[in-house]
Amino acid sequence: MKEQLLITIIVCFISFVDFIGGTIYISALPELSIIFQASSSLIKFSITAYFFGLVVGTILSGFLSEAYGRKHVLISFILLGALSGLFCAFSQSISQFLVGRFLQGMGQAGGPILVMSFVADHFKGDAYKRMVSLLLVMVSFGPGIAPVIGSIILHFFDWRAIFYFLSFLDFLSFIFLFFINIEPVIVRRKVKETLKEYMFFFRHPLFRYYSLMIGSLYGCLYAFLVLCPFVFRIHYGWKVIDFTWIGLAIAFSDSLGSYFEKVLTERMSSQNVLFTSLVLTIVFFLALLLIGVPVEGQWVVAIVTLFMFGNHIFSTCLTSDALKLGAEYSNMASSLISFSKVGVSLIVLVLIPFIPSTLTMIKLTFFIALLICTLGYMKIRKSS
Repeated sequence: MKEQLLITIIVCFISFVDFIGGTIYISALPELSIIFQASSSLIKFSITAYFFGLVVGTILSGFLSEAYGRKHVLISFILLGALSGLFCAFSQSISQFLVGRFLQGMGQAGGPILVMSFVADHFKGDAYKRMVSLLLVMVSFGPGIAPVIGSIILHFFDWRAIFYFLSFLDFLSFIFLFFINIEPVIVRRKVKETLKEYMFFFRHPLFRYYSLMIGSLYGCLYAFLVLCPFVFRIHYGWKVIDFTWIGLAIAFSDSLGSYFEKVLTERMSSQNVLFTSLVLTIVFFLALLLIGVPVEGQWVVAIVTLFMFGNHIFSTCLTSDALKLGAEYSNMASSLISFSKVGVSLIVLVLIPFIPSTLTMIKLTFFIALLICTLGYMKIRKSS
């Protein structure tokens, strides 16, 4: 019992650390633009570079773990994340900073995937489902609470302290790995077996809809997190410490959404929960549309909180239903869903540096995500 509790704490800690790296410094983006004498578009691209690293790291971690074992690869990726964080902190130019962010993305990509495989090895049945649910909370909670942590650090120190803090957390993860037993077993799988699992999901029309909808919602979240520092700090004149309200709002909406998702699932069918959460999200988005630029930023945050609340319930239901499509290939499905999140977010972040940081653009990203989800839901409803 104590061993499983220790494993749970360490696994959640590693997952949390890996998911805060992308957004923890977004409150410092305006300062970095001045410090590195770079345009806001180029500074925003640092988050895009991080996601490029995530994509590369996601592909490499799975391949290398089969060749050299999970333990060695996990340790290597965590150390890469720690060292690249220090590289970012000591960067003297925007080009060095972008390289550091790319390497940091690579380093923090290995943890979530390899940890999920580790959980599959040590937890079975209901215990495994609870762990997967807990890890999904870390996936959404991390990016939300990260700006709060970053804003507090930035309020008392400078931007470099944020990356010192990230490296410190990675070194802690490295130390914690020695308290749990990760077998460095090399599992060589036949290429045909792996391709068979991939093709099962690629050919499944419902899974494609689920993945696209989940990815669009995740991309919408990151678009908001990247654009809002410029909108709220420049347009509304917020101070750094005031920006913590953004992260707290998202973290609160995720926690509240997680609770209500469980309540609704116990009382309603999966399809009804999907429909209810989609309607809630659309209603809250319409409320956001009615808020004009002259309105105080706190009201915008309140409506965005409600939007993210419905968003969390909807995306959680989508993930659960997608995993049920191929229970025997659940690990592969989880990996593909993660890749969809990162992939769509990367597409969004590639475009963000070229669009203006305005409340209108935030609303537009929400609208596109909701349009994709609405059309996807109609397809799912029609097929079921």
